[in-house]
Amino acid sequence: MYYLVKETLERKRCIDRNENDIYEEDQSYDCLRYIPFDAEDKAFLRTIQIRCINSQGRQTYADVYSD
Repeated sequence: MYYLVKETLERKRCIDRNENDIYEEDQSYDCLRYIPFDAEDKAFLRTIQIRCINSQGRQTYADVYSD
């Protein structure tokens, strides 16, 4: 499983997950979405730039993890 994780105020929150690594630069996501996530048993893959659909397309960064 692959996880898209946004960090805000030093708290990590999973905003999307998928069985395939579909995460690429400049895609749009709901940055307020919350999916339970524990980073301890996940591998960090990369950081990408995304757009938040609930913030008028604001660009931000998110991390991709996998297990």
